[in-house]
Amino acid sequence: GEALAAEGRRAGVRFPTAPHDERYLWLEPAGAGAPVPAAPERAEPPADVPLTSEIPVAATAPTARTWTDHPEAAEHVVLGRPTLPGAGYPGKVAELLGRDTFGLRDMTFRAAVRLPATLVAEREGPGVVFRDGTGAVVCSADVTEVSEVPDGDSLFADRSLSDRSLPDLSLPDLSSPDLVSERGFSPVAPDEMYRAFDRNGLSYGAGFRSVTALATAPGGRALGTLSAAVVPDAGLVDARLLDGAFQVALAACGAEGLYVPFTIERLTVRGRLSGEVRVYARRDRDSAPDSGLLTASLVVLDGTRPVLEAKGITWKRLSPPRLTDARPAGSAPVRAPRPATTGPAARNGHGPSVSRAGGLGPALAQWVAQALEIDVETLELDRPLQEQGLDSMLAVSLAQDIRSKLDVDIPVTLVLETGTVAKLAAELRDEYGVTSGPAPVEPARGGSPSPAAGTDPAPRPAEVAAPFVEVAPLPAEVTPPPAELSPVLAHTTASEAAQDTDRHDIAIVGVDGVFPGAADTTELWRVLTDREDCLKEVPKDRWDIDAYYSTDAAPGTVYLRRAGFVDELTGFDAGFFQISPAEARWIDPQQRHLVQSAWRALEDAGLAGDARNRSVGVFVGASYQHYRDVVVGDIVQTAAGLGNHNAILANRVSYFLDLRGPSMTIDTLCSSSLVALHTAVRSIRDGECEQAVVAGVHLGMSPQYFQLGSRLRSFSPSGRSRAFDAAADGFVPGEGVVTVVI
Repeated sequence: GEALAAEGRRAGVRFPTAPHDERYLWLEPAGAGAPVPAAPERAEPPADVPLTSEIPVAATAPTARTWTDHPEAAEHVVLGRPTLPGAGYPGKVAELLGRDTFGLRDMTFRAAVRLPATLVAEREGPGVVFRDGTGAVVCSADVTEVSEVPDGDSLFADRSLSDRSLPDLSLPDLSSPDLVSERGFSPVAPDEMYRAFDRNGLSYGAGFRSVTALATAPGGRALGTLSAAVVPDAGLVDARLLDGAFQVALAACGAEGLYVPFTIERLTVRGRLSGEVRVYARRDRDSAPDSGLLTASLVVLDGTRPVLEAKGITWKRLSPPRLTDARPAGSAPVRAPRPATTGPAARNGHGPSVSRAGGLGPALAQWVAQALEIDVETLELDRPLQEQGLDSMLAVSLAQDIRSKLDVDIPVTLVLETGTVAKLAAELRDEYGVTSGPAPVEPARGGSPSPAAGTDPAPRPAEVAAPFVEVAPLPAEVTPPPAELSPVLAHTTASEAAQDTDRHDIAIVGVDGVFPGAADTTELWRVLTDREDCLKEVPKDRWDIDAYYSTDAAPGTVYLRRAGFVDELTGFDAGFFQISPAEARWIDPQQRHLVQSAWRALEDAGLAGDARNRSVGVFVGASYQHYRDVVVGDIVQTAAGLGNHNAILANRVSYFLDLRGPSMTIDTLCSSSLVALHTAVRSIRDGECEQAVVAGVHLGMSPQYFQLGSRLRSFSPSGRSRAFDAAADGFVPGEGVVTVVI
């Protein structure tokens, strides 16, 4: 400290303001006698190596940065939640790299970051990865030099807004009278655009309303003027202006609804984006109607100087139409011969692969099936892939794999945009010139080499026209004759009546359970693998088994001492579930456990807190109401009346979670939960709801149930359940609650 102080005032070093910001901040004294903080000796650099002070900023930039304060998110509110805008990430990349110019490729926005939040950016290989406070990746991109962006990819190569060239990249003034008459543009009031954003759930603050003038033209073109007050912390890429450029691009696409950025093929920063700039945007391509995607490119000019360019910005509709609205109309059943069975060797990947035919279609089908983890024989080539299990992130990964395997530069959104395997094959063939899959790798047997991937040795129109295996028409004898019309409806069978329902597979996306000896599904797995016996005597806090136990089958007695009981019946966060503590004491523990389990199942599905106002049904299987026997006396408390009726079980979940869909408790005794699941599946397929919370709950709170079972001799005298065993002599009751989200 004395050595540093003796040298007088020195240039300061700005300390990081957030935790985990990895930067080295050593101040080395110039005096020869000053202590050196590090043990290794310093060697003098050769004459041709620049000193540290001469190295460009990018060379000494940190490999990680952390942000805990996001002022831009306060003015970017999505569905009522302040959310970090996608336009904010390039500026943070600039901070991390310490560069004035850079490029990004395949920028993918994987998850929304809502306030409050910690955001960490790290260099990983050639790319940069952003993670939230939990460590989950929320955004990623490959970093490129500006010189690496091919000229053909530049929007500057198209220097026209219609048929007239624009010398020196100058954009016409939006107030120019010939803008409408000669160039086909029509002015759009920015205030009306922002009102439309508000209606669709995207609310901008004053700073993000940066579009001051806007005009659109047929064919997916738009011009805009952007302006933002210069602020000290705006950075190299002002998020307010970049988001304004995105807004102009959405106007070029004619966006209707709430769209959020999904991917950017290439983004090039050529200078500081601040002050007042102008934007030219154009729609790039039309996606499949049901994909919910829009794609555009844009260039931002400061005068005539390009400062930022983005190619292939793809937005995804955040709130797509209801699945039931898009359900295809029912069609008459078509009989077909039973398909030939495929041997296990072909299914597990050790037999002949469909891609060995060399055709593009079979190769794509194989890759898509592998990504979806299904047999290629079950893949429907003309059915939307999102209906077969493809999600946005899996589509991006699949497109990157196809890009690598075919050595063709396709956008990472191409799989989502085309929607089906058939359309994907057609797009690759027509737009990218790919007519065949990669050559199969054969064992070394000699012979001529195979052609390169993605090329054909000679034109073969037949393969191009029909990339898939042709299916012969059905023979006449198996084609059903047209049914005669009949005014009588009473003879319509159940299968005929269900033709219009959705028969797609049902997915279980969330699970929760509380079991005897296992507080969750992880503990249940341990219990099963350890073969643990979870039966125990009736807990003392339930009722006194000694007062009822007898083996003589006398009325009112119980001959079963042990059963499967769960622990922690009293633990319940009444405030979280908006129930007063006084009311909670009167509510059946089955209701308490059920609403907690439903919340945890939705958490497991990633839907907790986001399911409000959704079309979600609740179906609960339950039979007995033991707690009522304990708490209800001559005077019935109001809370006890509502809290001890099984019909309220499902309603309590629907009410707390604000779910809009069928809500019912089903009592068919032992089969109640199975019937609840069956009813939920049927409700989804009939269009009554899009998702469902399905649960079963049973807690033995009073001796009456055990007295009845003993009287009927339905319990096992040996105290063991032996399902499907000739030695079975009855069953042993078990408690628990299980919830699935489908």
